[in-house]
Amino acid sequence: MAFKNPFAPNSSMGLVFNTVMSSIPMTDSYMWTVRKEKSQKYASMVVIAHADYMKVYNDKKSKVFECVVQAPGEGTDAFSLFRLTNEDDALARFILLHQHIQPFFNGPEGLYNVTVLQKLSDITRRADIFSHAHTAVLAGLNDSFRCPEVIKHINSQKCPEGKTPLLLAIECKSMQAVIQLIDCRASEEMTDENGDGIFHYAARSLGFGSQVMTVLSKDKELMDRTNKASQSALLVACQEGNFDAAIKLVKAGATVDMNDNIGYPIHYALKKCNVNAALTILENHGSQGKVKCIKHGGTPLHWAKSAEFIKLVLEREYDIDAMSKSGDTALSIMIQRGRPLCALTLMTSGADPNIADRDGNTPLHHAVKTKDLQTVHLLIGFGAEANKVNNKGESPRHLAATDILSTIGGMMGVKKRMEQGFLVIAPWTQNPDQLVDRYSGMNCELIYALHAVGAERCPPGTKGCQGGCKHGGTNNGMAPKIGMDQVDAGAQVYNKYLTQCIGDLCISAPTGRQGKDETDDHMDTTDGASDPSQRRSQDTVLCLDGGGIKGLILTQMLAAIEKASGKKIVEMFDWIVGTSTGGILALALSQGFSVEECRKLYMALKDEVFTGSRPYNSDKLESFLKDTFGAETTMDKYTYPRILVSGTLGDRSPPALHLFRNYNAPETSSAWIAANQEPFLPVLKPSEQLMWRAARSSGAAPTYFRPMGRFLDGGLIANNPTLDALTEIQEYYMYKKLQGEPVRKIGAVVSLGTGLTALKPIAHVEIMRPNSAVDLLSAAKSLAAGANLIDIMVEQVTESRMRAVDRARAWCFSIGTPFFRFSPPLSQEISMDETRDHVLSKMLFDTQCYIQKNKEDIQQMTDLIISL
Repeated sequence: MAFKNPFAPNSSMGLVFNTVMSSIPMTDSYMWTVRKEKSQKYASMVVIAHADYMKVYNDKKSKVFECVVQAPGEGTDAFSLFRLTNEDDALARFILLHQHIQPFFNGPEGLYNVTVLQKLSDITRRADIFSHAHTAVLAGLNDSFRCPEVIKHINSQKCPEGKTPLLLAIECKSMQAVIQLIDCRASEEMTDENGDGIFHYAARSLGFGSQVMTVLSKDKELMDRTNKASQSALLVACQEGNFDAAIKLVKAGATVDMNDNIGYPIHYALKKCNVNAALTILENHGSQGKVKCIKHGGTPLHWAKSAEFIKLVLEREYDIDAMSKSGDTALSIMIQRGRPLCALTLMTSGADPNIADRDGNTPLHHAVKTKDLQTVHLLIGFGAEANKVNNKGESPRHLAATDILSTIGGMMGVKKRMEQGFLVIAPWTQNPDQLVDRYSGMNCELIYALHAVGAERCPPGTKGCQGGCKHGGTNNGMAPKIGMDQVDAGAQVYNKYLTQCIGDLCISAPTGRQGKDETDDHMDTTDGASDPSQRRSQDTVLCLDGGGIKGLILTQMLAAIEKASGKKIVEMFDWIVGTSTGGILALALSQGFSVEECRKLYMALKDEVFTGSRPYNSDKLESFLKDTFGAETTMDKYTYPRILVSGTLGDRSPPALHLFRNYNAPETSSAWIAANQEPFLPVLKPSEQLMWRAARSSGAAPTYFRPMGRFLDGGLIANNPTLDALTEIQEYYMYKKLQGEPVRKIGAVVSLGTGLTALKPIAHVEIMRPNSAVDLLSAAKSLAAGANLIDIMVEQVTESRMRAVDRARAWCFSIGTPFFRFSPPLSQEISMDETRDHVLSKMLFDTQCYIQKNKEDIQQMTDLIISL
């Protein structure tokens, strides 16, 4: 039996279904969605209105009034624009829609597609009123601008906020519309009711602004025109984070000196961390590195959020210690914001760690407040004064000791209750201060760090003190597990004895011009030395050990020597001798680099050369050295002080020591003779030897960098170059004496090391033949012993302390020369290529603790040298 549809239109069920469906309100998507239909659909419907190619049909079955547009011609598709149930609404909408569409019926491009018609339909339903030109932009009818009914509205502002069609096209990110409008002579000078022009709109158009600027006017006056809020397009671009557009504007010559209530474009570039924008602004306007923002009075350095941005500014004009309205330097802000790497970058560039803000708080105060031990180490390592007090009379130590944790209930009054007898003192403590400090967490490394560098306790009567800062207290914080004294314990007894001998020597044989020996009567004051040497009766020698990045230790100790003496290093020493990193430092000092600049070199070395994995790219090191010393600078360019840099000639066995000099070697120099033995090629003279190549040769550490031709790292023979320096100097004056020329005595030798670490036990050094193929224990022990023996040989070859120091000290004592050795104990082992900032900051802190502990010895040494 054939199936009969119960919902057929003429059936009773069909009539009921249609009645129900017609009573259901139509949704917006049904009413307003443009649909493509077959024209035959409307053949039986009644037309109640028509104009041009638009008609309104009455669909009596569905009780719907449908607006349809159909392209000219037979059999073409029809497009249903809307479907409404109310005839009056349908007719009103038809009239409005026709007004918008009519100019485009005969346009040059296809009106008859769903996408375009949908846009036109949507436009008519908006409450806004647009001109035909605006409609063309919104509908994407970009080829219609030349139509008479459209082009006459080319500069119309019949649009929300008074936008012209060109401004609307930029806002809509329609490049084709922009090009067509400009080609139709649309005005590029008109603005909207807010005063925003074409460049303001481009500045707000993320992802499009920089692109559209390629077709906009190149008029600089238009670029710099401000809106009613006094904002330039460049400033708007930076506010919106549209830095591609900002870069385009800057390169086109837009003015960067316009600001809002926050700041200038450079401040926004740094605030929003856009490297390219900041770089472009600074490259084209270097002085922007110093401009202060309106809100805080801070420079771009204050706004930087990473070390990368700080380096960008520091390559141009800047004021590194400029203060904001609150009296904060950029360094202080970095510490308060918890940006230790930024702080490190600033300090290596010369930022003063002792400038106080308007409350008297120094960066060290702020670091203590934030409980940032790493930054405390860093600041101390760079010379922060631990005893400065703020306006309330609080020292960093006081802040560390009194910052009691508020989360411990009742602890604020525990000391008072103990003193009144209401609490029993625990058996492990002797006084209330220790109990409070233990529970409050203040008996910690923070207090110890300050104590270790000489932070004093508060004066008597200071209010609020705890055991860590109270006058007469005993709590000095918590020392690290590996204490400094423990590391240095092995050398203390012998050092004490030799120090006493040197003291006796200085007393029994007075130094200075009153204590000349017979050789001084014939002293040649023109012997290749400049004024500092002529003011001294005896030569002074500075020796710098090798150690890679630990050369930072050398710079820190040199800074301490300069502080104690009030003189530059090159004014204090007639001979500067260095190996590897010490050799690079010696050459830098000879060129006139300050100690602070030398420290910058090491930080740059860390960031630029020690990248990737070992062996490192030698080309980077060579470029770094060329930039530092000059690609064509020879060793003989700087004649004072005399420089010796050790290298190892690896083209022979056994290898030979070579000393790169800034003077011609005497015939009696054993090192010169050994280096120039036949059949090997002779070494270059100082006038032929490039300085950067000498530095590269001395630092060619095996497994770290490639050899420099036939040269290997000088540390393989003379990692502590003191004995080799003394030998060279004695041979130098031996030759002078043989020639009947005046000679000079060595008045003092200062040897600086790159740190001491604790001795390590070694379990196995015996290599055994296994008793059988399955004797795995003996095999394992032999493997361990082999590795240990290799480690022993490497350590011994590069050893710069212990016997190397003892021999140098004994030699100096034998010739009546005071010898001073300074090398700080380190709380952890530091590799030559260490780059981790927290490790290096701890190394600098350890060094500063050592300097504080030995400040009297350093002062004694500098006083002695000055007296010569």
